[in-house]
Amino acid sequence: LNRIGQDMSETENEKMLMASRLFLDFSMELKNAVSGSYRSTIFADIDLRLRTRVRHAFDKYKIDIQSTRPNFENEAFLTDLTKKNMGARGQEFSMFLSWDIFCHVVGGQIREWQAPAVDLLRVVQHLLNDVGAKLATVLFGKLPDLNRKVNELFTQVQTYPTN
Repeated sequence: LNRIGQDMSETENEKMLMASRLFLDFSMELKNAVSGSYRSTIFADIDLRLRTRVRHAFDKYKIDIQSTRPNFENEAFLTDLTKKNMGARGQEFSMFLSWDIFCHVVGGQIREWQAPAVDLLRVVQHLLNDVGAKLATVLFGKLPDLNRKVNELFTQVQTYPTN
């Protein structure tokens, strides 16, 4: 405690109280980073602005998948969809696509979105790990052992599976 400017005796209760305060501060600032509440001066470092960084990653994801969406303005697409739907008549309510045709169209899209979505999850996880580690460095910088341990925890987080 003396290393971080605390002039109190080092009883077990005082150590636990100090540790509780440090982790409460860390938790609150991490919550603020996630929610986008950047009122604290530590968010002057834009690398700690997790919500903003995730929003940029999500915007890139939307651009990446934009080309895979069905083009309902395309006459050829609509003609093909109508032909497929006519072949499946009797399986749906009037004015609705056949369930089989709907699953075929949506299933194709979902398969095309899967890889970019998994990539987005990996990016978000990397950003969370990065912000958590940097936030620990900012808040626990005067406590090298604690800073190292929290940074280790963020780097050991399980990555999103490939399949």
